[in-house]
Amino acid sequence: MAADINNPGIHNWKELITETEIVLSNAQIIDNKLFLTYEKDASHHAYVYDLTGKKLHDVQLPSLGSVGFSGDKDDKDCYFTFTSYTTPGTIYKYDTDNNTYIPYRVPNVKFNPDNFTTEQIFFLSKDGTQIPMFLTYKKGLKQDGTNPVLLYGYGGFNISLNPGFSTTRIPFLDNGGIYVEVNLRGGGEYG
Repeated sequence: MAADINNPGIHNWKELITETEIVLSNAQIIDNKLFLTYEKDASHHAYVYDLTGKKLHDVQLPSLGSVGFSGDKDDKDCYFTFTSYTTPGTIYKYDTDNNTYIPYRVPNVKFNPDNFTTEQIFFLSKDGTQIPMFLTYKKGLKQDGTNPVLLYGYGGFNISLNPGFSTTRIPFLDNGGIYVEVNLRGGGEYG
């Protein structure tokens, strides 16, 4: 919504961006552009709009994960932090005009993300509601029912459980484990 600060009555409000079914988790102005982060099926998606509400870019994030943008309204410098189950929290410098980014700060973690994969699947709950679930494991892993599984789930108090990296999972994944994270109902993933 936009409103004239000198005449803020509800009849003067102007809708800039139409509400969607996915959850808006963050909005901020950087470089006189509106950066919106949405949460779709427990993973972040980012979009850039001009200040009139015209969509400029879909930000193509490195993978399914979590993102947070940082910058000032009038500043050309824009940064975002990205993390996923296979990406340690990395800071990228984002070019707001060309919709490109480069790594700015990469943590020194002895882990090769190219050796692992994350997939998102859905399963039906007892009442037929689809529940999202992320599986992270070593690429090429034979899934024959003999792999150890570390299952974590949370769903409460409107708190979202978004993809994130943890060094404590590395030995488990390196040794053939499958890490599973379930977004149980009650969290904030769907509003």
